[in-house]
Amino acid sequence: METGKISWYDQRKGYGFINLCDGSQVFIHRSNLKGNFSKELVPGREVTFKLVNGERGPKAEQVSLD
Repeated sequence: METGKISWYDQRKGYGFINLCDGSQVFIHRSNLKGNFSKELVPGREVTFKLVNGERGPKAEQVSLD
């Protein structure tokens, strides 16, 4: 499992990005949240997730709040 901080997340669209400690970003989609906490995904919020390779690059799965 990886940890990172929310860069931005659009509630209406249901997706955003997570910043990793190395400066790279990972895509996050509401379908990969473990629970109903999307309103808490504000910039700077720390999350834990499984990093996987998606069609367009790295993405977060099994996302949970720290």
